[in-house]
Amino acid sequence: MTTVPFPHYEARLFDGGIIDQLHRTGAVLIRDLDVNDNRALLTICQFIGRPTQARNPDAESRGIVEDGFVHRVEALLSPLKDRHGAAVLSTTNLEFQLHTDEFFADNPAEVVLLHCVRSAQDGGASIFSVVNDIVPLLSAGAIDQLMNSFFPAGNSLVHLLWRKEGNWNARFNPYELSYAVGALSKDQRSAISMFEHVATACSFRMALEPGDCLIWLNHRMVHGRESFGPGQERLLKRVRLHVNDPRGMRAFSGSGGS
Repeated sequence: MTTVPFPHYEARLFDGGIIDQLHRTGAVLIRDLDVNDNRALLTICQFIGRPTQARNPDAESRGIVEDGFVHRVEALLSPLKDRHGAAVLSTTNLEFQLHTDEFFADNPAEVVLLHCVRSAQDGGASIFSVVNDIVPLLSAGAIDQLMNSFFPAGNSLVHLLWRKEGNWNARFNPYELSYAVGALSKDQRSAISMFEHVATACSFRMALEPGDCLIWLNHRMVHGRESFGPGQERLLKRVRLHVNDPRGMRAFSGSGGS
């Protein structure tokens, strides 16, 4: 059974306390969520919010997305390509660096859900690091750079670090930032490197098991993944949401954008 440093619920006991728990702890784990179809997952999603992206019929027809916005995270024989022409890591068995989701989006997701359908037999553990644990170990100069200077993210210039209702939040993706390295100052590059180093040092691993559904606040934790052996049929289903509840939106909002 997965050992987790935050609250967990049995799926049958899921209730409205999820919003309050997410705000307090940054993440919760739902156990024993039905893996046979997406109905239970969709019910939770509808309770929390709405998908961040419009329906993509092409992706659905190719079997990459189910029910409009449930993304299959699995290694494909022919991985998808990202906007830079590199393989989309979620369609490979490769390691992920620690990051937040939708870094380059104008309005990134506030909440991410990851539902394990089939786990890997070898490797593939999810990796997390809590931003509240990272920031106290950064230098004052790095914090200043991440909070007060602007970094390119898609079509925007954004701050990578901010404080919201007593918690530190981050918008971070070293892979995406590497494409802008020429536009960054030495101090900005140093701050990014320190954040990544400290985040890795503070990280913990979770081998999600079938039926586990982890729900977390996108900007309160950075996450990644260990690589896993080729040919393994590991399958997780990922949903990214904006929060519907006005109270929840105030609690989760703040994307660091300009």
